[in-house]
Amino acid sequence: MNKIRLINTIIMAALTVMAVGIATAHAEHKPEKIKPYAVGGSLGMVNFTGGSAFQFAAHADLGNPTKWAGFALFPSISFWSKSYQYFGSESISVHELNFNADAHYYFNPEANTNFYAGGGLGLSTVSAGGVSDNGLALRFLGGLETPISAKKSLVAQATYQTRSNFSELSFHLGLTFDLTH
Repeated sequence: MNKIRLINTIIMAALTVMAVGIATAHAEHKPEKIKPYAVGGSLGMVNFTGGSAFQFAAHADLGNPTKWAGFALFPSISFWSKSYQYFGSESISVHELNFNADAHYYFNPEANTNFYAGGGLGLSTVSAGGVSDNGLALRFLGGLETPISAKKSLVAQATYQTRSNFSELSFHLGLTFDLTH
């Protein structure tokens, strides 16, 4: 019961943040053409039902095709793998591959350090011992992005992802490379 209450709290908090962001959006924004404005990658730790593992991810900033300032489309892909030893020398490997379609809302897009919240959907494939399970995942995330040079930004992000039979919380640190300069 506590897990369901936590998930409901996270969902309501994320929806509230997004609603406030939309309601208080900056001046109207000229929609941008969807194309890669930046690309990057990250390394993180994921805590999932049954354990934890290192996770690798890659992402792209596809711009803001909306009329509201502060939004950006952020597709990503992530992967983790974990091996478990049981019954002496026997082992089993568990892997997860995610293809995600997220949107970020930047609270102050003109600031040097940008804090953001967002969410999206992911196609999640979990494989264990030769058996695979595919499912649609609901994602909630938040983080910050700060420039470290003219073309590079440091990114820190926390993500909660859930699907019908599997949930995880991940923390990532990575770099984003600007393709527009």
